[in-house]
Amino acid sequence: MWRICLVLSGLLCLVACQPQQPVTKPVAKLSNTAPNLAEQFVAAYNQHNVQGMLALVHSELKYMFISGDQLHTETHDKAALEAFLGRYFVNTPAAHSQVLSSAQQGPFIQQLERAIWTDAQGQPKAQCSQSIYQVKDQLIVHIWYFDAFSCP
Repeated sequence: MWRICLVLSGLLCLVACQPQQPVTKPVAKLSNTAPNLAEQFVAAYNQHNVQGMLALVHSELKYMFISGDQLHTETHDKAALEAFLGRYFVNTPAAHSQVLSSAQQGPFIQQLERAIWTDAQGQPKAQCSQSIYQVKDQLIVHIWYFDAFSCP
């Protein structure tokens, strides 16, 4: 028994004395990697594919908008998102979005998105916004959009 303890102690000393390599993870998603859930969500949005969008969200999804210091909950669950999107795409048929940047850290995905649509007079419009998506059980459970601003 003492031999096993001696061998284990020796191994622990060897491991502890080895120089440690720092563990680094990329902050931004590399262009050759598979799209994250938020990018997939935007791709389905661009196709006006409500069922495709719903397949990526948790049943307890909350879709929220942050304006200044106010938080507004747009939809409280998956069914409310489905009802909202159906009306939205009928009323805004040219709506689409471009993901300008996307980075995932743990369960959070941060994106800069450019929303593009046509107004009632037929004029093209665009605005940008930061968004945060939270992932739970490999589905989007929360989406926060921040105040829109003129795109860079």
